[in-house]
Amino acid sequence: IIRTSRVLLIMLGCFVLGALGACEETIAPIVDGEPPGGEVVASALERNTAPELGSGELDELVAGNSQFAIDLYHALTAEEDGNLFYSPYSISTALAMTYAGARGNTATQMEQVLHFDAKQGVHAQFKQLQARVNNIGKKGKVTLNVANSLWPDRKYKFLDSFMELVNGHYDAAIKPIEFGNAGQAADLINTWVEDKTNDLIKDILKAEDIDPLTVLALVNAIYFKGNWE
Repeated sequence: IIRTSRVLLIMLGCFVLGALGACEETIAPIVDGEPPGGEVVASALERNTAPELGSGELDELVAGNSQFAIDLYHALTAEEDGNLFYSPYSISTALAMTYAGARGNTATQMEQVLHFDAKQGVHAQFKQLQARVNNIGKKGKVTLNVANSLWPDRKYKFLDSFMELVNGHYDAAIKPIEFGNAGQAADLINTWVEDKTNDLIKDILKAEDIDPLTVLALVNAIYFKGNWE
């Protein structure tokens, strides 16, 4: 059974709407019981925050992300004049989490656009890259934090394997909510974004951005503070 649904991708300074049709066969519930809106559901798997990959593997991911950033820059500047500020890493990360649920032609097209090499273990690469990015902030010279979260509709059934993958590889907090109450759902997501960006980004999501087809919001937030030299 293929269902048409809507996924929200929310990134630092960006708001993107996408379509998802990747739910099939018998799908297990996310959690047992009915947790309050926004309660975190964590993976039972132990998270390895420093996965071991060959330097060449990570270099390939970085090169692909860089090429995607250049492609996106050309596309954005072709439509608008003036200054442009965006976070390619945020966009790549959010779309990589979406890619985890893609199959068939959808997965192939995402690999082409995002310059992913499916044979190299994209999600393991992103896990190591995120660990390295967060370690930059731990050195104390700058403040740099990356955070991911998934907000699935409590009434919608997702594959456990998808939730385990994004939680285990992207350290994404999973927070079931009810998109039927659009105002409350937007408030919960906005509060999380404000907290992760030290109150610098407020009200990134509005109730009217959520419609009856919305079943999942994937959120990536980056906070950076440093002195220019």
